[in-house]
Amino acid sequence: LIEDLDQDGNLDVFITGNSYSTEVASGRYDAVKGIVLKGDGQGGLTPLPLDKTGFLNDFDNSGLALLRNAFGSSYLLAASNDGPLRIFGDGRLSKLITPDMDCQSVEILYRDNRSYKKECYFGSGYLSQGTRSIVLHDGIKEIRTTHFDGSTKTIYSDN
Repeated sequence: LIEDLDQDGNLDVFITGNSYSTEVASGRYDAVKGIVLKGDGQGGLTPLPLDKTGFLNDFDNSGLALLRNAFGSSYLLAASNDGPLRIFGDGRLSKLITPDMDCQSVEILYRDNRSYKKECYFGSGYLSQGTRSIVLHDGIKEIRTTHFDGSTKTIYSDN
């Protein structure tokens, strides 16, 4: 799951793995119990220690999903085959912006002149899902959307 979860303007990566359904001769694939990679904005990723992230999912994992409720709290859901659903989140409230349903992509412009483009998927990968909402924070200057018909619209500006 790729998302800027610490609101620093850089994309971070959450990885979960393990597969216990392999053939007997190969044995279980159980080396990935949850990894958080912190993005530096230059393409580099640094693994964060477990005691800092709390992200441990040592089951037969099948997918990740990021959910945000109407109040702005974010929760990372980790599904497991024949195991419990794990929910990770700090309950922190954030102000959210959600693009229109016909939005194809958003461009997020930061105060320090950085920007990135995010496609508005209804799902973000094999057995994993992201959210279409964007967490607003002080570093964001403007958010623009591009729609399937080619039209554009500014949905947030700090002016």
